Amino acid sequence: MTVTPRLGGPAAWANWIVGTLFVVLLFDFQTGYAIVNSDLARDTGLGLGDVVALGAIYTWVFAVSQLFSGALLDRAGARIMLPLAIGCFALGAALFAMADSFAMLAWAQAVVAIGSSFGFVGAGFLGGRWFGFARFGLMFAMVQAIAAIGSTLGQAGLQAALAHVDWRGMSWWAAGAGAALTLVALAVVRDPQPQARSSGGVAGFVTGVLHDILSVCRIPQVWFGVIAGAVLFGLLLALGVLWTPKILAAHGLSGTEAGYATSVLWLGLAVGAPLTARWSDAVHSRRLPMLLMTVLLVLGMAALLFLPLTALSAGVVCFVIGLATGGHMLSFVTAAELVEPRLIGTSAAIANGAKFIAAGLLMALPNRWLASTEPSLADYQLAFWPYFALLVVAALMAWGMQETWRDAE
Repeated sequence: MTVTPRLGGPAAWANWIVGTLFVVLLFDFQTGYAIVNSDLARDTGLGLGDVVALGAIYTWVFAVSQLFSGALLDRAGARIMLPLAIGCFALGAALFAMADSFAMLAWAQAVVAIGSSFGFVGAGFLGGRWFGFARFGLMFAMVQAIAAIGSTLGQAGLQAALAHVDWRGMSWWAAGAGAALTLVALAVVRDPQPQARSSGGVAGFVTGVLHDILSVCRIPQVWFGVIAGAVLFGLLLALGVLWTPKILAAHGLSGTEAGYATSVLWLGLAVGAPLTARWSDAVHSRRLPMLLMTVLLVLGMAALLFLPLTALSAGVVCFVIGLATGGHMLSFVTAAELVEPRLIGTSAAIANGAKFIAAGLLMALPNRWLASTEPSLADYQLAFWPYFALLVVAALMAWGMQETWRDAE
């Protein structure tokens, strides 16, 4: 039976914590791929192109699933959808642990991606529904911050754990944690308000989901923030999941040094997400913080590719890059402020889906210009020029964003 306790009370925090724990779990599994992909390739006989393709498969399946996850949450509620999603993630992690070929790994990535597509949006959905619209942006930024801290600690822990447990063992751990969290979600997760029932049975439900998606997509101003945010987050994910350890290795850093520096990206994001949300409210602007964070990201990328880096300076540069990408959270806020309150989940899913489409493109893009199996720093400098071009596009989109802050009052 659906309960109706007060918003912001103990039940609200319990629901939000479960949703956030799922995000931490899937972020650790996702970003851990940056560390284990070399061992995975060695054990399964995969090449660099296969490793890149597996990362892209996850992001593309996630992006497609994401288009529907928010609308399903809006229509069916978190009580039904979140335990199903966490269970799907656990199944995919188990398949990943058992995989011994590219095809099996690809299927595992797809199953993990379908479950994970409900994670970040689900936590944001729970925050908006259980804490009220006025706190939507802050609660969503807190989810991002905690997930990023979890990724920082998770990558550092994974570096240490790999001395004792291989990537299969770590995947089994993720599957077990997912199964346990599924049981917790079944016991804890509820919806504060009864979900509206669609008339017309299954056909009416599907029609309603598609109508909600189209309703959000038809608002032109939504896309300014979505595109800007997609470039910022997509670049972060491409760097954090795949490319930063390889670039730092080309600088001459050891694998351990590169791994720890890469983990600092997520620490920067943990600071940047809530900082940007607070900053945006303080200056009564969504556009200015997004634009300035994009400029900061350009500077951070230039430092990563063109400055001589030591282990310490690499960590500083990675922190700045992560901090700047925290500006992507404003795309969720502006999208939510441009739609009806009942479409918060759908708007967040469309924004997040666009970010993972961008991540899939950005993850694979440099490989087109990297002919060598052991690229030099000069090779990376040449291959990453499209990133700078896309950051210019993001800056233009941020400049054209509609100010929606007054609507959030």
